[in-house]
Amino acid sequence: MPPRKTSDRLVRKGRDVPATSLAQQARVSIQLARAHAAGLARYGWSPAQTEALVVRAQALSAVGGERRAHADVARRATVREASARREAMRFLRHLRTALPLALRGAGEGRPAASEFLVGAPLGRGSAKVLAHLAAIAPPVAGLDAELSPYFPDDRASARLARVQDALLLAQAERARSHAEIPAQSDRAHRVAGELLEGIEDLHRIARLAFEEEPLVRAAFSKRWIERGRRRRPAAETTPVPVVAA
Repeated sequence: MPPRKTSDRLVRKGRDVPATSLAQQARVSIQLARAHAAGLARYGWSPAQTEALVVRAQALSAVGGERRAHADVARRATVREASARREAMRFLRHLRTALPLALRGAGEGRPAASEFLVGAPLGRGSAKVLAHLAAIAPPVAGLDAELSPYFPDDRASARLARVQDALLLAQAERARSHAEIPAQSDRAHRVAGELLEGIEDLHRIARLAFEEEPLVRAAFSKRWIERGRRRRPAAETTPVPVVAA
């Protein structure tokens, strides 16, 4: 791991370059370095430095695969949370329909309708749904007997606990997977920055080594990177659905 200041600099450098274009540029630059190894060596560029570029290019490919795999995990976690939230909302709709019937038969000292009020709209976030489930859990348990005709398969309080636990778990998994995305992105950008810096060093040496050979010198350009930057969309990073907490 490079020192913190160096690492931050490489992250910034790598953030600005499309990974696909950088990989193509690396292939071209490595081929050129091997083809013109003797001329480059006279100005300090060794075959070992060329092989170091190969290692960095391989690292870029590997970290890209890891990043895509992690984005997949985050997407699946988001989908699972949305599914658990829909199941919780389905329970709440069922309960809301059954409540007037259950409350009508409730005796003195039983939960009142006011204890089930939602207040502000629950929206699409899991946190509000979970808070509402927690708030109504005691009165639902207090009305289990009166609700039993409308929840024939299980007690209403047991079903509430199941959807609540499922949503809590799904929310935690989604939050954990999304929390790791910035570190994954920084690692990918740092690896890209290291490779780009190596390519730029090679090209500087080539400009010195082939000062009298304009065609060779011109071949050591960053045309693939520049072409990729021109074509780059606003955000090249893999999109991951974000759901409000």
